[in-house]
Amino acid sequence: MATPTFFMGLLGALVAITLVLFIIAQNIVEPDLKLDDPEVAEAIQKRIEPIGRLNTGDAPIAVASLPLISDAQAAPDFESGEAVYNGVCQACHTTGVLNSPKLGDPAGWGDRLAKGKEAMYLSVLNGLNLMPPKGGRPDLSDEQIQMAVDYMLESLN
Repeated sequence: MATPTFFMGLLGALVAITLVLFIIAQNIVEPDLKLDDPEVAEAIQKRIEPIGRLNTGDAPIAVASLPLISDAQAAPDFESGEAVYNGVCQACHTTGVLNSPKLGDPAGWGDRLAKGKEAMYLSVLNGLNLMPPKGGRPDLSDEQIQMAVDYMLESLN
C-alpha cells in the first residue's frame, strides 16, 4: 500500500513540472500584443461588434449605419407587364407553386376571374393566401403590378 509521503512527493513533482512548463511557455510566447496600436484596436473592435440589434420599439434603429443600395443593386425598371412577370411572377405562376394559377391556364383562374379585375389588383397589392404583397417585391409600383396582372389575364385569351 502506498504511503501518504509517496503521494505528497508525487504531488510536489507534478507542481514542479507545471511550474517549469509555465516558465518555458512564458519565454516562448511573445508578450507584446500591441494593444496600443490603433489598427489593432480597430480590428479587435470590428471582430467583436454585434451583427445585429434588437429593436424593442423604445428607440429607433440608426438607419445611417446601414449600407445604401447602389444604382446597380436598385430594382430594375420594368417597362411592361411581361417584364414584371418574367422578373417576379413567373417563379410561382409558371409551375403553379402553392396552388398559384398558371399563366395561360383558364381553369386555374376561374374563381379569381369571377371576382373581377379590381379585386385581383387588390389581392396582388395586399397579398392573398400564401402570396406576399406585390409578389414579394415591395419596390414595385402599383402600376407595375397592374401591368403584370393585365399581362397574365391577356394570356388567358
